[in-house]
Amino acid sequence: MSDLNEKGFAASLRQDMNTVTDNPSATHTGLNVPRLLQLPAELRNHIYEYVLTAPDGLQYERRKIWAEPPKTFLCLPKFASEAIEFNQLKYVNRQLYNETAGLELKFNPIAFPSWLDEDLPPPGCQFLLFMGRLDTPKRSILRTIILLPETIWGECSIHEDAEDLVKINDFCKENPHATVKYICSGFSYVEQPFDNIQNISTGNFFAAATILLWVFRKQELQLPFSASPWEDELRLAKRCSLRHMSKCEAFVENFRVFPPTTDFDDVFVDTCRQEYHAPVMTRDDVDFLLAQARKWMESGL
Repeated sequence: MSDLNEKGFAASLRQDMNTVTDNPSATHTGLNVPRLLQLPAELRNHIYEYVLTAPDGLQYERRKIWAEPPKTFLCLPKFASEAIEFNQLKYVNRQLYNETAGLELKFNPIAFPSWLDEDLPPPGCQFLLFMGRLDTPKRSILRTIILLPETIWGECSIHEDAEDLVKINDFCKENPHATVKYICSGFSYVEQPFDNIQNISTGNFFAAATILLWVFRKQELQLPFSASPWEDELRLAKRCSLRHMSKCEAFVENFRVFPPTTDFDDVFVDTCRQEYHAPVMTRDDVDFLLAQARKWMESGL
């Protein structure tokens, strides 16, 4: 179960994965041929998909160990700390390597995390470094990319470099079948716990939405009947966009921004109705906000 260095990982993706395999069954040539390779190609393809599909997707890991080159590999999230590469099938023999190296990209969402206490580049930067080692056919098999930055509680900040975001948007344009999901931890209604008491505030959630809507969609969060309570956040978003995102008018639809939770529950609804009511806003305005919140949690912004 050896890890691959960056050069080795690139080499493992040289096979064109638009089709899995059309190689005929291996025939007996005096050598012991594994039974798997004696099966028809169509049946092998189904087996590869079953074996190389992870129930919770895969996580990209990039680690620097002492003075060695960084190790890069795809693993199960729960085994990330153990540095176990997910696709071990390719190491059985040369033909299985040729047929399955990199095939896990076709069947799994790939998450790119970064943590505040680790010396890692932002997830978007990690994804671009990873993608830079793939040729066009390899990029075409990617389906779902999840960018998972960790930020300070209550901070709606995008720590990616603006030029990197533009490049990711370009990738989405060139690959409309793929979806990039940016999970913004500051886009949350759960505030930092104080004295072990968890605070709920939908105001923080909608303030973050105001910023993200403008930065990524060039849209304003406008209420049907009342003035928005988040005009300061909108002005901040416009200033940041003019300064950093001038090269990108609006992001394409397959680049989606998600809150860290998808729990649109009674707690969220009740808290929103308690925090926003007459004379601040009408009931119709609150219903509008709740409908938007449900949509963002389910489908992204």
